[in-house]
Amino acid sequence: MMVSKERVGALAIVWILVYVSTERWSNESRVDSGESRQLKVQASHPFVDSEGTLQIQRKPEIPPCRFFTWMKHDDKIEPEREIKAIHYHFDNCAENQLGNRLGEHYMFYLLANSGRLPYKMTCGDPATSNETIAIIDPSSSHKGEYESVLRNIAVDLKEPGPVPIDPWGGQAWDPYTVCGHCARGGWWCKIGLNVMMDVIVPDMRKLAYETEIGKSFEPEDAVLHLRLGDALKGSKDEGIGLLPHGAYIEILEEAEKEQGPLTTIGIVTQPFKKKLVRSFDSSSATLAKSRLVAFDLVAQIKSKFPQAIVSIHNGDDEIPLKSYARLVRAKKVAICGPSTFCTMPVLATEGKGYLFRGEKHSPWAQHVAQFNDNIKMFKVPRLSNNYIDKLNDTQLLHWLRYQLAHAGEFTIAGPPLVRNE
Repeated sequence: MMVSKERVGALAIVWILVYVSTERWSNESRVDSGESRQLKVQASHPFVDSEGTLQIQRKPEIPPCRFFTWMKHDDKIEPEREIKAIHYHFDNCAENQLGNRLGEHYMFYLLANSGRLPYKMTCGDPATSNETIAIIDPSSSHKGEYESVLRNIAVDLKEPGPVPIDPWGGQAWDPYTVCGHCARGGWWCKIGLNVMMDVIVPDMRKLAYETEIGKSFEPEDAVLHLRLGDALKGSKDEGIGLLPHGAYIEILEEAEKEQGPLTTIGIVTQPFKKKLVRSFDSSSATLAKSRLVAFDLVAQIKSKFPQAIVSIHNGDDEIPLKSYARLVRAKKVAICGPSTFCTMPVLATEGKGYLFRGEKHSPWAQHVAQFNDNIKMFKVPRLSNNYIDKLNDTQLLHWLRYQLAHAGEFTIAGPPLVRNE
């Protein structure tokens, strides 16, 4: 039976995206005697509805394409498996793991484009259309609810988006190509989301220039994102941690040399209030260490830029959308360290964007820099979060102040602490 390439591509997406449990194929759901194989789909897993839309609800423990398997359909293709569109839904619009969520959204967007399918992304409770989030802290100046990043970039395309084209070879990508690059999830893509910049940049700038919150402040000359909280604790995620203060200062000095004096410098970071942070970042010890690192960075920047006003933006009303807008609207330079949170707004910044070149978080971003003179990657020593957990405050501050940013490209996960030779 001959089947069109387009139809095979659409059918392939089912096999790519459906989560398969440890017993991926049951005896009942797999037939090896020439008949078409059947997926054992659970209720919480993706499914194709009666209109041919692949419905996907986000499950954080199930990265996209993780269980990608090439299945041959030489004998039979079942019409009920044909996909006509993709709908990716977040059960709420919360900002927890926002960088990862955005990676997933744009990865499925890319996947739909590669399969020549319309794409839709929503968040919130579809039964009530409640797509806003309640403020946790009742003392916040924003009472009640506020709009989220996800809600403001929700999309509902009636026609397929542009076919992704390989930036080097010029070939059109199909779903298998996309999942080959993004096997562990959109945020982890080594190659992939760089071809979505024509979508990502307008989305980020929409947050900055078309929302009331995005327009509610005066933009600063320079803005950097400082990941604290879980970046200061031991975990399975070994790609986070801290950079020496000198890394940020050297970039700011370069920006000042190229573009003139920096009069305002902003730092966006997580709140220091227990009620406003994620539960695993809310211990008194973590909050105290976060304050220590942030205020020491402010002091070091002020010593190098005495004419500048240096501000930490993490108050009650500093929601993620506002932080994103600050990074996008930075007039001269925006800086993103080892984190997925800041990758996309810094790639869309109006000035120059600097991103830490790590293999853990958004490694695809380095391919954006290859084609964009306003985006630069930087690599400096990184103090592993798993080692930070073993240091006292004096040791930690010593490393932050005296580790040279240009000493090399390495991760410090054990003694010796400072490595400048």
